[in-house]
Amino acid sequence: MTSKSILHSAMSLYTRRGERLYINKDERFRSIDSAITYDPYTKLLCLILIYTGCRISESLLVSFHDVQKGGEDGSRLSLCTLKKRTNVVVMREVPIPKVLVTAIEEVHQLNCLNQLGYTKHSPLLNWCRTTAWKRVKQVMRTASISDGAHASPKGWRHGFGVWAVQCNIPLSFIQRWLGHAKISTTAIYTHAVGRDEYMIAERMWK
Repeated sequence: MTSKSILHSAMSLYTRRGERLYINKDERFRSIDSAITYDPYTKLLCLILIYTGCRISESLLVSFHDVQKGGEDGSRLSLCTLKKRTNVVVMREVPIPKVLVTAIEEVHQLNCLNQLGYTKHSPLLNWCRTTAWKRVKQVMRTASISDGAHASPKGWRHGFGVWAVQCNIPLSFIQRWLGHAKISTTAIYTHAVGRDEYMIAERMWK
């Protein structure tokens, strides 16, 4: 491994040109505010990505059946982990807020009214990956996130990991929620620098 590749490995939240790959706290909240102004389907897609950190292809498999609502343990969303190098289907559960549960219920009701043959096991979003990607980019532009490597669905996924670290979520939880096979992959989110690193360091001064 060359010194250049070692440097890039240690800065895996950045491109080789030093561009940030994740959204920060302000961009996260702007993304949420932007998403809720869109149609129910676009809003749902974006809220799933922002609040679960899942891959865009995983979000397109979500059905109403995948939601576990309420109870003392709160609401959860079951996601199919697609990047595992195995023939076995691997599911993971991610805690979700009420706003996402409501968005799921809204789209489920619309699908029941408009789609012949729709069931609670059918995908909530009948889109291809390209269409979903375009919707995400549109919402991000509305949130003033249009330039840079972080202005993409992956930017939301990485932003989920960084934000979880800043909120003191244990790495083992983040690993499970993101569907990482190795904890070392999840540990890249502790490498946040700049303003995000300052927020982490600030805890020591209180």
